[in-house]
Amino acid sequence: MMRRNMLLLLLVFSLAANVFFVGSYIVTHRRAAAMHDRGKRVAAVVKSLHLSDGQQKIFLRLKKQTTRVKNRYWRQVRTDRLELWRLLTSPHRQQNREQMDQIIHKMAVEREKYHKEIRDIIGRFIDSLDDNQRQRFYELSSENKKMLSALFSG
Repeated sequence: MMRRNMLLLLLVFSLAANVFFVGSYIVTHRRAAAMHDRGKRVAAVVKSLHLSDGQQKIFLRLKKQTTRVKNRYWRQVRTDRLELWRLLTSPHRQQNREQMDQIIHKMAVEREKYHKEIRDIIGRFIDSLDDNQRQRFYELSSENKKMLSALFSG
């Protein structure tokens, strides 16, 4: 009888542990999926910052600007990379060295220009926040880079 009770107790503990494991897996998986969905991440940050309607409009306008800047930059970089690759793999690679250096320099200038534009856009957003929101924004930026990166990415 005692042996049967021990087996029953072990079965209950095993079942509870498995339910806990499966439940934890499901919750974790759903949270991870939500964090990968940019829209949900953006909504979570906007909610966490308690943005007013006006601030949300500013945010959406700045997000669109960021997307335009990013798309323009990546189109330009793609074109420059293709040209650089063409020159690099050419049988006349040594004669193309100066031209390749110019393309590399152009790409570096474009990258700097891109980062400065994004910096200015994010700065305008931060300037639209009140002191409490700004503090929360800084906390989010150090706590959760993925969630915050959704603010101004694609």
